[in-house]
Amino acid sequence: METTLTSTHPTESNEQRMFQFLSVLLQYPEGLEIAELREEANTIADTQIKQLVTQFIDYLASTNEEALTETYVNTFDFNSASTLYLTYSNLGEERERGQVLVQLKELYDAIGFELVTEELPDYFPLVLEIFSVAPKEVVQTLTEDFRPGIEKLHAELVKAESPYASLIEACQIHIEQYVK
Repeated sequence: METTLTSTHPTESNEQRMFQFLSVLLQYPEGLEIAELREEANTIADTQIKQLVTQFIDYLASTNEEALTETYVNTFDFNSASTLYLTYSNLGEERERGQVLVQLKELYDAIGFELVTEELPDYFPLVLEIFSVAPKEVVQTLTEDFRPGIEKLHAELVKAESPYASLIEACQIHIEQYVK
């Protein structure tokens, strides 16, 4: 399980641990250990989230690695409507987006998180990792900022009948339950 940040903040709860698991599932699909993913999915308490995650893991298990990577790249890298960069859907390549990304990086630094990746700070798997270790107030604030991008991403994946739609829906449900 690759991580894209370093932090002195330990993961504190099962809810936060779930963010880390969702982040792993949403990253580029190589070297997946299906048995380990199923084992982790079996620990999910919420039945709706568990069903959505299990559905996604079933897709991973029934698809060869070449097809998984092709689907991932076509879904997230070659389709700007379903990008994992959450500010892109609203701001595109506008200059304002650059300012937002700088502010995000500064926020991550200010709360003690050092990015150890080349990914931009609005990359959804990275955001989920931040959620796994950030104070709840930060998660609540970032959720408000990222909700439109996540909703648009989910809508695009549903429209495309993508297997990733169930995973994004699980993310949405978990985020909303956590920030309440």
